[in-house]
Amino acid sequence: MKLDSERALSLLALAEDAEVGLSGPESEQWIENLAKRIGDLRGAAAWFLQHDEPERALRLAAALAAFWQQGSRIAEGRDWMESVLAAPGAQVPSAARAKALYGAGMLAFRQGDQQSSRVRNEEALRIARAADDWRAQMLALVGLARVALRERDVAAVREHAQRARTLARDMRDRAGESRPLHMLAAAARVAGDLEGARELYHESLELNRELKDDYGVAVELLNLGHVERNVGNHERSEELFQESLRLGLARGNASLLPDCLVGLGCTSAARRDLPRAARLLGAGEARLQEGGRVLDPDDQPEFDRAVDVLRDGLSAEAFEALWGEGRTLPDDRAVALALRGST
Repeated sequence: MKLDSERALSLLALAEDAEVGLSGPESEQWIENLAKRIGDLRGAAAWFLQHDEPERALRLAAALAAFWQQGSRIAEGRDWMESVLAAPGAQVPSAARAKALYGAGMLAFRQGDQQSSRVRNEEALRIARAADDWRAQMLALVGLARVALRERDVAAVREHAQRARTLARDMRDRAGESRPLHMLAAAARVAGDLEGARELYHESLELNRELKDDYGVAVELLNLGHVERNVGNHERSEELFQESLRLGLARGNASLLPDCLVGLGCTSAARRDLPRAARLLGAGEARLQEGGRVLDPDDQPEFDRAVDVLRDGLSAEAFEALWGEGRTLPDDRAVALALRGST
C-alpha cells in the first residue's frame, strides 16, 4: 500500500479502535483484521516517523500492544515496539511515549524480562508525572506492580496498585480501576490471603462485566479457578477454568488457552487424576513456549506444585510419556481434554 497522510491517519484510527475492540465481543474480527493489516500498520508508523510525526507513531505502537500478546507474536511485537521507541524523534518525553513504554514493558513482562519491564515502566512513570498525565501514571504504576509481583514483593505490589486505583477513582474512571484492582487481588493471592483474593477477584469480575470487557472477565474467571482449588473446591475450580476457556474461544481469542490448560491441569493434579493432569500441563507448557512467554507470577507456583504431585505419584517413565503426549496434542484435542471433565 502506498501511504500518504490520509491513509496513515486512517490506519492509526484503526489501531486505536482495535485497542478497545480487542477486549469486547467482536475480538475475533479485530484480531483477524489486524493480522491482515499488520504490514500496513507498521508501515504507517514508519511513515509518521519519516514525516516528523513521532507522536502518532508512538500512539499507533501503543495501541497495538494488546494485539502483539495474541498467539506467538510477543517477540515480534516487542522488537518492533522497541524500534519505534528508539527512533530519534520518538525519544522526546510525551504522554504518547509513556503509553508506548508501558506497552513495551508489558511485552517484556510476558517474556519474563524483569529488568527491561522495570526500566520501561519507570521511564513511563517519570514522563507521566512530569506531564501531569494521570492516565499514563496509572498505567506505569500497574506495570511496576506486575514487576513487583514476579519478585513476590507484596508490599510494593499493593503500594503501586493502590496508588493507581486512587488515581482512577479520583478521576471517576471506572475502566481505569480494572487493572489496579486485578493487581490487588493477585497480591492477596500471592500473600496467601485466599479469602481476600476471592473477594477482590469477584469485585474485579463484576467490574469487567459492567465494562463489557470479555477478556477481563475470562482472566478473572481463570484466577478464581486457582483460588477455589486452593480452598478445596475442586469441582467449582474446574467449572471456572472451563468457563474462562469457553468464553475466550467463543470470542475468537485463544491467548488464554495455555493458562486455562495449566489451571485445569493443576486442578486435575489436586483431584488425583494424574494422567489428565500431566497431559494438560504438558499441553499448556508447550503453548507457552510456542508463544514465547512465561506464566504469570501468581500462576507459576501453582504449576510447580502440580508438577511435584505428578512426579511423586507417577513413575518417571509414565510422567515423561504423558507429558510428551500432552505437548504434542493439537489444539482441538487439547481443548476437548480440557472441557471433558475429570475422570
